[in-house]
Amino acid sequence: MTALAMAHLLLGLSAPAMAQGAPGEHDGPATNAMPAADQPYYAVGIMLSPNREPLSADFEAKNLKTFLKQRGLTELVFVDSKGRRWRVLGSEPAPRLAMKELPPVVMVGIIDAIKREQPGVETDLLLRERNGWRTPMSLTWELDGRVEVFVGRERELTYPPGPSEEEVEARFGVRLEVQEGAEWEPVSLGILAEGLARLDAEELECVRDVPIVRAAKAAVRSRSSFAAGVYTFNLGHAELQLFALDQDRARTVFFGSPLDPVPVDVRLVVHELGHAVAGARWRRQMWAILPLVEPVMWRDDEGRVGIRAPDDWEAWLARALEAEPESLAPEERGWLALHAAGWTPAHLDAFRVQMSEPREVERAFAELVGERWMPSRYATSDLAETFAEFYAYWKVDPAAMRRVYPDIVEMFDSGAHLAGCRAEVGTGPPPR
Repeated sequence: MTALAMAHLLLGLSAPAMAQGAPGEHDGPATNAMPAADQPYYAVGIMLSPNREPLSADFEAKNLKTFLKQRGLTELVFVDSKGRRWRVLGSEPAPRLAMKELPPVVMVGIIDAIKREQPGVETDLLLRERNGWRTPMSLTWELDGRVEVFVGRERELTYPPGPSEEEVEARFGVRLEVQEGAEWEPVSLGILAEGLARLDAEELECVRDVPIVRAAKAAVRSRSSFAAGVYTFNLGHAELQLFALDQDRARTVFFGSPLDPVPVDVRLVVHELGHAVAGARWRRQMWAILPLVEPVMWRDDEGRVGIRAPDDWEAWLARALEAEPESLAPEERGWLALHAAGWTPAHLDAFRVQMSEPREVERAFAELVGERWMPSRYATSDLAETFAEFYAYWKVDPAAMRRVYPDIVEMFDSGAHLAGCRAEVGTGPPPR
């Protein structure tokens, strides 16, 4: 996290590596606010497997009809794997489909999704078939009470083997590294390649300065989330670490359209790439000024980092300017270099404040999002995670994002999020 790392540096405080972690794909909608009655919201990561095997079509149809009636839901539309719309309940001008003609496993899935009592949410399910394969299904419960069910084709969900390390580097222009004790296995390379393929040429150029490292650790797992990677930036070093990615999650979790389900780990990779996109300007700025500040930095045995400054800058500067350069200590020559580049203590203070605040891309994005319902609980963590979550959802499920956040999709489509990648940087001081 560039901002905090640089703030620690200029304050002379301990500066551990700052990291921005990955979201858990099981995150539901945020719980700190409710949307306005006329405001739909989007939540993915609500992944369900039906809690029982379906019985006969007649039984499931009667069960579903009673269930919907109890909740006052009178509009049900079914969209099959060929994109054909069918009216099951209600008045939509579409061909009629009797409820008992729905696949029994779909009827069970509808009940399981609606039992969560979260109108407005798009719920993605993988329905377990008797042969062990899965059918992707998305259920959208609109705030006006209409329910739309969209199913894909039955499939065996696995990650195909990915390209080689050399092929990934050549295709995307990125640098792959590996920690001791780890290796780039085909599954991880395939997921990484699919994530990188969702970035356009300018976005790829924006993140090519960040090495992608296969870390030795496994994915962090808790009761409700997974962390498949982390983006770190500290004292001029940036990297995107990927942990052991999970073949099994491809069989239980997906994002995007049921017609083309996106493995969850792809979204987690894109989330971390979003951090690298948002941090591009500060990363480049830090690398530009690092040669200037390194001579005046200190490190202790515990890895803490700080920066020394003369107690009386003006008096010191007057003496240093009259002295022979060879007579100055390396630290003093460093302060003279900063002075020659136009830096003063006031500039350092201003820069510290700027770097301790969210990046300009994230600040602008926060103003656009405002107080709206977030796409996941993790998006409420801070502005950096808000940006990365929206960015990842835009990449893996643009249709759903366009339905609920058309203005945010328009912003991403315009390339405004690449302002930091396009900004000029140098070694001069920031505005005071």
